Amino acid sequence: MTGRVIGVGPIGRRVGINVGSLRRDRGLSRDALAARLRTSAAAIPASGIARIEAGTRRVDVDELVALALALRVETLALLERTVVERSERRTP
Repeated sequence: MTGRVIGVGPIGRRVGINVGSLRRDRGLSRDALAARLRTSAAAIPASGIARIEAGTRRVDVDELVALALALRVETLALLERTVVERSERRTP
C-alpha cells in the first residue's frame, strides 16, 4: 500500500448531499446524528458528518449502512441522484 489519499468521487459527493438533506429534513443536528451513530459499528463524530456533507470525507460501506439506519432510510436513498442532479440532466 502506498499510503496515497483517495479523493471523494461523484457518488461520494452525492452521498454527502443526501446525508445533509435527509438530516435537515428530519430536524437533526450533526451532533444528534452523531449520537445515533455512536451505538453503531461505524461511529462518526459531528465533524466527520460535516466533512461528509461538504464532500471532503469518503464514506465506507459500513458507514453508509449505519448512516442509512440512523437516518431511517433505505441505503439506496443515500446513493440516489439528488433533486438538483435530476433537474440538471433535463436542462438542454
